[in-house]
Amino acid sequence: MIALVTTSLAFLAVDLETGEAVPIHTKKGLYFGISYSDDMIFVAARNNRNPFNYLDTQDLEYASGSILVFNYNLDLVGEITIPTLTTVVTLRDLHQLMFFDGELWAICALDNVICRYDSQKWDYWFPSPNKKHRWKDIHHFNSLWLDFDFKSLYVLAHKRSLSEIWKFSYPELNLQETYKLGEHGHSIWKLNHDIYTCDSKGESVVSLKGFKLHVGDFTRGVAISDKFFVIGSSDIAERNKRQLSSGKINVYNTEWVKLRTFKVEKLGQVNDIRVPGYYDVCHHWLKGEIPNFNRESKHKIQLEIGED
Repeated sequence: MIALVTTSLAFLAVDLETGEAVPIHTKKGLYFGISYSDDMIFVAARNNRNPFNYLDTQDLEYASGSILVFNYNLDLVGEITIPTLTTVVTLRDLHQLMFFDGELWAICALDNVICRYDSQKWDYWFPSPNKKHRWKDIHHFNSLWLDFDFKSLYVLAHKRSLSEIWKFSYPELNLQETYKLGEHGHSIWKLNHDIYTCDSKGESVVSLKGFKLHVGDFTRGVAISDKFFVIGSSDIAERNKRQLSSGKINVYNTEWVKLRTFKVEKLGQVNDIRVPGYYDVCHHWLKGEIPNFNRESKHKIQLEIGED
């Protein structure tokens, strides 16, 4: 089982059975969202001056994120940037990426906007119908999930407080309903007719129908396959102290029984997890391919098994 993982400082490939890990890319952190198509892998790279204090005013003024493009051999084959959308805004504060219907969607939380790229041009969409909310970090949108069966798009409003899930019609993108769920939330997925998210502040996975699993630490980064579930968690720390923090990769069976935990140390917090090659409900069941994991890499590291 090979997972792709982003942390503050690195984009990693990790064997979820042995804990062997290979850093694929560094020095363009903070790294966040991961998505993929049938032949490419996309990784959000914020290019911050300081990945651990990325809300610093000076950093935000100059930050210009990009989306790194890899093949399934994990070779870097391209980099996607965006023209300036206004006189002051670029592709900054990138959070989740999601590829579907031939477009790559990229959430820029600080600007309350979701950008869309069709390989030729960029477009952008403001989930909030209130025009006064544009280009302002009002809701801190950070995650989205597409329900093809019911033609619905869900967007998570983190809000730095009690979080909300906004349901839109798709492809019309008309707001239909909102649900309150979790606090400082990240990630959305649907399983057994129930909507789930990470209650990051509550250190848990929760659902609209009342499911709750205490994971421990700040939960963020999820893969839900038909074979196993994977949840990321990280030390809870203020942004200016996150360089001292570490993360974990928690592996469960499909009944939510924990199988193992791997420590990800000295690389900052865990931000996203994807498992190409497996059907993952968090990635709307687009399978992709299992990445080529180079066990002979001179950069390979061994993740320690964590304690529960």
